[in-house]
Amino acid sequence: MYMLGSTIFGQIIDFTKSFNFELASLWDVKDYGKVQRHFDVLESYAKAIKSSFALNNTDHAMKLIEEKSLIEQTFDDKLSRFHEDQKTALSFNDNGIHDFEPLQVTPQKNTVLLKGLSLMLSYFAYNSNATVSGYSIGTGTGNVFPFQEALEAEKERVLITEGGKGSTGNYLRYSIQFSPALPSDTYSEFGLEMYMNAPPALARTVIQDNSKKLRHEQGNTFVMGSHYLIFIPSG
Repeated sequence: MYMLGSTIFGQIIDFTKSFNFELASLWDVKDYGKVQRHFDVLESYAKAIKSSFALNNTDHAMKLIEEKSLIEQTFDDKLSRFHEDQKTALSFNDNGIHDFEPLQVTPQKNTVLLKGLSLMLSYFAYNSNATVSGYSIGTGTGNVFPFQEALEAEKERVLITEGGKGSTGNYLRYSIQFSPALPSDTYSEFGLEMYMNAPPALARTVIQDNSKKLRHEQGNTFVMGSHYLIFIPSG
């Protein structure tokens, strides 16, 4: 627990009150293409938003941002409900044709790491080039401490596309699906990476409950992760 008096979204943020979390999920490989289409739709929105801003069509851009945020939130709301209800009948719908659902969903609090955070704050405060580039996955189980810079046992790092990035109100959201070719293992650790080939990480999540770790089988399942960074105003 720590406090950092820095300005984000025009407000002083108290990180002792911030609730940052991860939604980690395991899926059957047959649903890989369906989940990929979800990200493809978000990617299309991201490109259209960028184009609208470039053409100074701000009103249209803001409308697209609202639509994109609703799609993102609806998908993750279903992930949360699946975890809470544990009902296999609760499924996702792909254009009204195919239903698909995760095999397992594990919500877990994540920890913002100080060195990565300092770079992120410079992005907000000084409009530097600091940003989030990668999403990492690993098998580490050790406790998370704010002064750490990396995962304990990273196994793979994937580039986050524009379709996997979102922001609404006072939170940032980053999502990714890992390839079914990821080696078979029990995955318990996730991170947001500032760079694709070097530290520091911005956030780290560790699932320490053995019953909630993701037991991935290469070629048969795939893992998806969503990091939320929620900034709560101080006071």
